[in-house]
Amino acid sequence: MLARKTAVYQYEFADSDAPRPAGFPVPRTFPLGAYHGAELSYLFDGLGAAIDTRPSSGQRRLADQMIGYWTNFAATGNPNGPGLPRWKPLTSNSANDVHTPGDVAAQHHCRYWATHS
Repeated sequence: MLARKTAVYQYEFADSDAPRPAGFPVPRTFPLGAYHGAELSYLFDGLGAAIDTRPSSGQRRLADQMIGYWTNFAATGNPNGPGLPRWKPLTSNSANDVHTPGDVAAQHHCRYWATHS
C-alpha cells in the first residue's frame, strides 16, 4: 500500500551459510539456513561482530554491498549508489530480488498476505 505513495524497496537475505553469533545456543549440527537476524553480522561491524566462523571473501563482499545499500537508504531513502547492483522501487504489484531473479511474491505467498491484511 505504501508503494502507491512513495518509493518502496525490499530485500531478502538468503545466505544459508551465514555465520552464527558466537555462543549461539543451537548446535552446529542443526542447520539454520538464512535464519532471522542473520544479516545483522553483515551490517554491524562489517562481519567483525562476534561470530563463530571466519567469513568467506564472498561474504565480505556481500557485507560491503549491504552496508552500502543500508547507508544510502538511511541517508537518502534510496538504497542505490555507485558500484552497487541497481534496485528498482517496488510497485504495488511487483517484487524485487537483486541477486537471484525470481518471483519473490509468489515464493513467499505475498498475494495471500496482501488480501488478508
